[in-house]
Amino acid sequence: MFGRESLVGAATFDLDELQSVVFINDNGNLKKVSLPKEAQFSSIHAIFARKNDNVSEMFLAEIILRLNHNLVVKMAQWLGL
Repeated sequence: MFGRESLVGAATFDLDELQSVVFINDNGNLKKVSLPKEAQFSSIHAIFARKNDNVSEMFLAEIILRLNHNLVVKMAQWLGL
């Protein structure tokens, strides 16, 4: 795709994580939470999260439309929401 000349001096990175995860910000400390296996098989195009009256909710676009209610509840429980 790129000629050797264009890659000379290019930055390289190691990839350590292939699963879908979210990071929960707990007063500046980020906690990595792996999404349940149902979320690993679909693309995630958007994540919406909110907290009202000490109730946390997370919605994953592209996945939420394909899962039945029980799987959505399971995903929320998995995330501790």
